[in-house]
Amino acid sequence: MLKTNHFYIDFMEGCHVDHYVKDTLLTHFGDIQFHFSTITEGQRPECKYDLFIARYEQFRKIEHIIALKDDYEEILLIDVPVDEFIFKFFSEHIRITILKKPLLNNELSSFLFNYMNRVLYHSEHKILDNLLKNAQNSIVIADLDGNIIYANAYFQALCGYNNAELISNSPRIIKSDYHDDAFYKELWLTITSGNVWEGIFINKSKDNILFYEEATISPIKDGHGNIEKYLKIGKNITREKLLLDHLSQEVKLARTVLDSLLPSPLGDDFLQFDYHMIHYNEIGGDFIYFNKTSPTTYHFALIDVMGHGVSSALVAITLTQMFKDYINFKSLGDSVKAINKLLCDLNTAENDRSLFVTGLFLEFDLRNDELKVINAGHPDLIIKMKSGEISHLASNNMLLGVLDENIFESYKLTLSPIHRVLCFTDGLFETHNISYDMALDILDESITHLGNQKFYEGIMHSFSKNQHINDDITICKIEFL
Repeated sequence: MLKTNHFYIDFMEGCHVDHYVKDTLLTHFGDIQFHFSTITEGQRPECKYDLFIARYEQFRKIEHIIALKDDYEEILLIDVPVDEFIFKFFSEHIRITILKKPLLNNELSSFLFNYMNRVLYHSEHKILDNLLKNAQNSIVIADLDGNIIYANAYFQALCGYNNAELISNSPRIIKSDYHDDAFYKELWLTITSGNVWEGIFINKSKDNILFYEEATISPIKDGHGNIEKYLKIGKNITREKLLLDHLSQEVKLARTVLDSLLPSPLGDDFLQFDYHMIHYNEIGGDFIYFNKTSPTTYHFALIDVMGHGVSSALVAITLTQMFKDYINFKSLGDSVKAINKLLCDLNTAENDRSLFVTGLFLEFDLRNDELKVINAGHPDLIIKMKSGEISHLASNNMLLGVLDENIFESYKLTLSPIHRVLCFTDGLFETHNISYDMALDILDESITHLGNQKFYEGIMHSFSKNQHINDDITICKIEFL
């Protein structure tokens, strides 16, 4: 039970029950801080106190007792003579309680317990009433027929109807017709079964303005477990819904822009390039670069930023564009080194948030019959030779953004014996809870036996143990003719 912090009681000087009252209250209501004072007749408290206790004989006139009603919430008179006139007179004043003469301790104890419990109950009720009135959520109580019997000020302001218009009315008064009969049938079936319903209402205010309300409706049960009322607590989420709709449009636009920056599949007399990409969310952190930079040279990059969302996508785009610019006049190693330096500088400037990237960078040089590979912390590059042999090129350099002075060494392979190369991001096996070694076995089998038609469908079918995607997934295939 909620307690008042302070309680002020005055005794008339010469009232012989002060010690008994103090002991009783302090023993049974120890959570309350009592303030006891003794006053003389005619002395007034500084402000309105809670209780005044005095003997009837201590007052020269009854009017003096009545005058104290403005100074105390309640007055207790003890040792009152058994007189019909006196009892009738004080019965007209509900804040004056009398105990007849001679005073019995059990009667005084009974008064103290009843009085304190009543005061504490009203205090608790007042606090709860203030909570309901000032709550920044709509609170509505309905009877068994669904008619409103209480609606707090927040809900009245939200829907535009005042208390008189809502009480005894059905919530249909704010119905927007956006929900079908099945929606309300399921709601009533849930709460009449004694369960809690949670959902979102699209309602209409008195001014015909739609508002969205995230609500919980709970049955209120009596002591026997029977439902007697229903309580709805709701939150106005109209602003959040509008912002979410707007953001959704912005994100879709961003996805369109990002997709336009991805390379198109390429097929010419020398090779065929294509890829398959699944985004964890609308804005992913995987990015691909593929371009024919000269009649006999192709460059490829697969960049995987650790993280998701707008910031990861922007980092991936920036690094991809940087690689595109540098590779035209710098070597593969120097281009990757420049990307790494940019990330290290960013990580130095932003100590509270580090950006780390795995990257796979390839250069196909047809004139010199050479393939150069830089694997910076990325999963293996899988190579299928024309002879049917499968080999893996594991990471030979650390993650990008870790060490500024890192020298990026490249693998160098003869290009003409190669039939296919396959690369992928770690989301392929991590999101499906498959071990890395098992993933490599699946991909070795796929690169050997799957044809170009439905190549990626076949791979995803082999991995699809978990439909829930928690990371970006990218698979790229380059096949030499």
